[in-house]
Amino acid sequence: TDNVTLGKAYRFFVPLIFMTELNMISKSVINAALARSPDQNVTLAAFHVAFTLYFALSSSTEVCAVLTLSFLKTRRALGRLARFMVVIVAVPWALAQVIAFTTLGDWAFGGLFGASDAVVMQAKSATFLLSLSAPILITRSICFGLILMHQRTIFITYATCVRLASLAVSLVFLPKFLAGAAVGAAALVICMTLETVVALAFTQRIFRN
Repeated sequence: TDNVTLGKAYRFFVPLIFMTELNMISKSVINAALARSPDQNVTLAAFHVAFTLYFALSSSTEVCAVLTLSFLKTRRALGRLARFMVVIVAVPWALAQVIAFTTLGDWAFGGLFGASDAVVMQAKSATFLLSLSAPILITRSICFGLILMHQRTIFITYATCVRLASLAVSLVFLPKFLAGAAVGAAALVICMTLETVVALAFTQRIFRN
């Protein structure tokens, strides 16, 4: 293997640091936009309880990029790896549908979180919209794993910059079509989708090689 130098370490980790910072900023951008909504207290509460519950359920997807690093050694391995990731994501996705469309959501948000009826209604809608990110999370994990494997982490930073820019644009236009916490949830899914598209474009050549 190549010798690890301080310069190589900087080139590998500094883009990942920027990615983390940009991701944290994206949450603040959503908060700032929702705080300007007509009923900001309900909207912010609904978005945060939906975000907290859904991503707590889907936290197992965080291992997918590590799985790519460990097991994606050949093209043939991609199919098996993707099927395994689908299994990991399917359970939290199914739970999200139950929460969004049944009285279990009333109990989860109203009972566990102590939310009001208005918050519960918006949180259930936001949970459904957030669940649409499931296939995106799988694809992004595979792309990021390949990028990490080939030490081209600057591509991840580029993709995250696109995510932040598209988030800002989405938060401007989505209130014309949606309301409340759904705006934040839909904007998050849209920006994650565009981030993944950019990452996928960068990894096409890596995967062919």
